[in-house]
Amino acid sequence: MKVKCINDSGLPSDLPKSKHVVKGNTYEVEDTFTAQPQNIPCFVLEEIDLTGEMYKGFGQYRFEIVGDDLQEQLDEIELTKYCEI
Repeated sequence: MKVKCINDSGLPSDLPKSKHVVKGNTYEVEDTFTAQPQNIPCFVLEEIDLTGEMYKGFGQYRFEIVGDDLQEQLDEIELTKYCEI
């Protein structure tokens, strides 16, 4: 699913700028998870490799879904919430 960054403010200063999302850029979602203990839904993005970083993804609130079939993509997100173990 494709998402567009709508909020790139307040990113962690200890995350290299080369790994920051940029407002207006479009990204492909590779996976979703819920960050604990904050309980924040997050996206893992194909374009940004966070291997070795303390952060594993970006809050979904930073993005809007883009594409032709928005409802299908929303359903996909909803289904992944119930598939997490």
